Amino acid sequence: MSSTSHTHPGDSLTAKSTDQSGSLNVRKSANTSVAVIMAAGASRRFGAADKRLASLPDGRRLLAATVASVADVFPALRVVLREGDDANALGLAPDTPIIRAPHASEGLGASIGDAFAALARDAELADAQVAAILLGDMPALRPATLDALQRE
Repeated sequence: MSSTSHTHPGDSLTAKSTDQSGSLNVRKSANTSVAVIMAAGASRRFGAADKRLASLPDGRRLLAATVASVADVFPALRVVLREGDDANALGLAPDTPIIRAPHASEGLGASIGDAFAALARDAELADAQVAAILLGDMPALRPATLDALQRE
């Protein structure tokens, strides 16, 4: 049996499989996982430039490329940004779900705390049982790795 998945942020996971007779089976399951992409840090070690806007060799921006690769696998995602960040200026699509981290200046742990407080209030994620914390500067994560995270 072979199987593939097709997902978009906020959609339920649609799994397609083909049985031995060649019949296509389609099944939908509830959102049980969410990717939380942490992108609220100051990235001081990167210098004066905003690391999230760094250009990759293929021309994509670092954060936007990370979000795109995660969105290909996870049934739901949220991107955590500082309060004053402009998601559009960061190259994110207008429909990208954003969580604001008012305590981002206190470090990654505080931003994660802000994110989980927001997740607890997010009605769209009421069925979510697992949250994978990912960093906004990780566009090269393999789809198989992301798939394993969203299933675990």
